[in-house]
Amino acid sequence: MTEFVDNLRTWEKFDRSGTALRHPGTTFVAEAVEGSPLYSLGRRIQDDVRARGWASDFGLTVPSSFHMTVLAGLKGPHFDGQSEAWPAWLSDSARFPEAALLMLERLQKAEIRGPRDMRMVSPGVYPLARKLTLRLEPADEDVANELARFRREVGEVLEIPVEAPGDYAFHSTFGYRLTKADVEDPELVAAADEYNSWVREIDVFEVDAPAYCIFNDMQSFAPLLYFR
Repeated sequence: MTEFVDNLRTWEKFDRSGTALRHPGTTFVAEAVEGSPLYSLGRRIQDDVRARGWASDFGLTVPSSFHMTVLAGLKGPHFDGQSEAWPAWLSDSARFPEAALLMLERLQKAEIRGPRDMRMVSPGVYPLARKLTLRLEPADEDVANELARFRREVGEVLEIPVEAPGDYAFHSTFGYRLTKADVEDPELVAAADEYNSWVREIDVFEVDAPAYCIFNDMQSFAPLLYFR
């Protein structure tokens, strides 16, 4: 019998069939432009997952939603971990859409400059028993400093928690693991090794400028404000 993962945050986003659930929130993402190395790699990996018969093990994201997460925003306060993250100045916002618009107003007034450089490199994918996600790192110290500055300034303006640079892992998620699996499963390990060989074919991953986005599920992220 299929065993499913014990991960509350996964089940906030997907049901057991891999269908995306309503999950409203805000985020700061850098889009994987269609045809770019990151976009193409994500499609290649997803196609291979389907060919191996593993599609039902993941809640797969649609290619049009592929992105690198730059900074998590806020989600509805009833979701796991969100009540502690909401700042005091939003405490009177009874509805999430209202809070998202208030955040947009602050960001527009702040006129935060986007990172000058968005070149990323990848050490590979996470174990497939955990997630279908590509790890990403700044290509050099200048990129790292720019991303850290941007994240810090957004956090100061919105008064939201921001992890220290060494504590945050940039990533691009192509699917959420739904079923339990052994991290040492030889088929999963072999597939990850193959995906990592594809990663090594790509010297640099370039993504679009960060955008403040609103979403209703994990399949679409509508940009409200670009930072260039």
